[in-house]
Amino acid sequence: MFSKPSKILILNGLIIFMIINSFFRYPLFLFVQILLGILILLIFNSIYFSTNNDEFKIEDNQSPFSKSFSTLIKQIPFPLLIVNKEGEFLYASPAFKNILNNKATNIAQTNVEMRSILTHALDVSLNRHYEFNYNLRVYDLHFVLLKKNQYLFIFTDITRQITDQRNTRRFLADASHELRTPITAIKGISESLISNQEKDVDVIHNFLSQIHFQRERLETMVSDMLLTSKLSQHHISIDKTKFDLLELVTQAQKSFQKEYDKKGLTLQIPTTSLFIHADYKKVLTIMNNLIHNALRYSEQGVVTVDYYEESNHIIITVEDQGFGISTEDLDSLFERFYRVDSARNSKIGGSGLGLSITKQLVEEHGGKILVESEINKGSKFKVILPQS
Repeated sequence: MFSKPSKILILNGLIIFMIINSFFRYPLFLFVQILLGILILLIFNSIYFSTNNDEFKIEDNQSPFSKSFSTLIKQIPFPLLIVNKEGEFLYASPAFKNILNNKATNIAQTNVEMRSILTHALDVSLNRHYEFNYNLRVYDLHFVLLKKNQYLFIFTDITRQITDQRNTRRFLADASHELRTPITAIKGISESLISNQEKDVDVIHNFLSQIHFQRERLETMVSDMLLTSKLSQHHISIDKTKFDLLELVTQAQKSFQKEYDKKGLTLQIPTTSLFIHADYKKVLTIMNNLIHNALRYSEQGVVTVDYYEESNHIIITVEDQGFGISTEDLDSLFERFYRVDSARNSKIGGSGLGLSITKQLVEEHGGKILVESEINKGSKFKVILPQS
């Protein structure tokens, strides 16, 4: 009915449509979609223009183009599989073999979960893609019918994208609540001042102090959001100078001393100098975030700040005797928008950005951050920065 070039044109058009459709589902990941599209186009055209046998096997093709093509797709990081109608593997990329975790040569030899996924796709026999869960990961499966009952499967791991979308939705909900709280407080206090025509200086001063506190809270939240945006786009510079950590830690202590005194907590800092070559403002942000985090998640005891030099690195520690963090939460602790214990955080507040910002700033310095914690005993954060 159609000539061979016409079929190729139609198939390529379908692929482009699939790419566009996929782009609208995940607009933030255009590069991955373009890469997938190029790969599928290469496979289509290599098959249709090949003078080889009807059965397509990349390793068996000896033409110069196929050797280059085989080398190319072996470098593709995402899983790729080509099967025939009988379910035999004509090609399985190293990435696919890694997630399969066995030496299957056909669909029947795969585990129950993967067999169900591939069999379902073959039964549908449509050019399309859909999401599925496998081995605690989320994949987007691109399924394309090739010539003579040959089928192409491309698996894209979208676990991070799905997690980011979920966390972003949660953050927007949390942020709207957190922003509403100080705004409502400022509105209520200002209305009271206006309507009651208060004359008592002490009462007025108390109201103004509350407005000032809520204003600072709003400013911190907005600043965290802007800093997070800059870090995610790498629009931030590290301006290193030589300075004394004692001066920096003392400044951080003064910022939080009143809040610590109010909760009956003790904030201990070193008394000796230690010089470091780093970005003063960024390290101060790191210190403020860790000290504030310890304040929020402690009800009693001592928060101890320390620093020392070890193996040409500066080690900074902040240790508290607070609620502690579960092992499950430790794995996600530094993820953007992640917050430990939602029920408790509804009272404590916070946007879930502080530790994510801290980790990114540490890494911008070429360092790393570690945490040890035990429920109901406290947590210890360790920042490791290169001295040079």
